[in-house]
Amino acid sequence: MKKLNKKQYSNWINSLGMLGLIFTLLFISSCNKDFPNTLRTEYPSDTTNIREGKRKVLYLILDGVRGSAVSTLLPTNINLLARNSIYTFDGLTDYQLNTTNNATAWANMITGVNDVKHKVTSENFAGNDLINYPTLFSRLKASNTKYRTVSIASSAGFNVNLATDATEKQTVSTDLAVKDALIAELKTKDADLIVGQ
Repeated sequence: MKKLNKKQYSNWINSLGMLGLIFTLLFISSCNKDFPNTLRTEYPSDTTNIREGKRKVLYLILDGVRGSAVSTLLPTNINLLARNSIYTFDGLTDYQLNTTNNATAWANMITGVNDVKHKVTSENFAGNDLINYPTLFSRLKASNTKYRTVSIASSAGFNVNLATDATEKQTVSTDLAVKDALIAELKTKDADLIVGQ
C-alpha cells in the first residue's frame, strides 16, 4: 500500500470529516419534523349507504382465526369495513409465544398487556389482576362516563369477566347472532366503542 504524504493525509482526514458532518446534518434535519397524518378524514360513498357521523370504534375479535387467512380470503363485508378503517391482519395477542387459551387471548387484547401482568391463564379467570391492568371498557369508563361502550359476545365468560364496565352487554348464542346484534347496534344506536366477540 502506498504511503500518504502529510498533505494527502490531511486532505483525506478533512474529506472524512466533511462527509461525517454532512451525514450528521442530514440525519438531524431529517428527523425533526412531525409525521404527517395520513389517515383520511373524508371517505367516498360506499355501498352500505351509511353517512359519516360520530366516529366509532368497532373492535372485532374472531376466535381461532388467523389474520393471514382473513387477508387471503378477504370476505366482502370485511373488505368493505377495511376501506374506511384502521386495521391489522398481523396483530399478535402474545409476542412471547406463551401457550394461550381463549380467556388469555381475550384478556391480552382487551387489557393491552399479556398474562404475566393481567394473570388470566385459565378459562375461569381465577387469580386475575384486572384491577391493576384494567380492560378497555374500564379505562374508557374512568376516562369519561359519557362514553357509551357495548360488548356483544357469544361467550358468556367474555362479558362476565372482561366487559363488566361496558355500558351494555349482550351475550348471544351464535356467531350469526353476534353479527346481527352488531349490525343492529351500528344502525340504531350511538356507541363510542362496540366490541364483538
